[in-house]
Amino acid sequence: MSGIDLTKVSRNDKGLIGAGIVVFIASFLPYWGWSAHGFGGYSTSAWTGYATFGLLLLFVAAGIAAARVFGGANLPKLPVGANLLVAGLSAIGTLLVILRGFTYPHANVAGIS
Repeated sequence: MSGIDLTKVSRNDKGLIGAGIVVFIASFLPYWGWSAHGFGGYSTSAWTGYATFGLLLLFVAAGIAAARVFGGANLPKLPVGANLLVAGLSAIGTLLVILRGFTYPHANVAGIS
């Protein structure tokens, strides 16, 4: 039975897979919300609007890296290399999630934020 030798996995691949795990966990944390003293509040995660597409792109990028590292999978012939594809998907996904964070409506009025 052969195992995976993590010493042969590049530092960048380890970082990308780890970042994918962190993004998955963080995507369920409160992303936006409101609260009023004595009235409770409301919050939502990153799974709304176009941030959902951004998260899916990030998961696909992490999945491609994990499949290449742990499964020894090879991608079909593409006009760009696998590393560039993963970097591009990660960049676009991150940009979409950050932009969605800045475009949520916000206000701060007399005890309600």
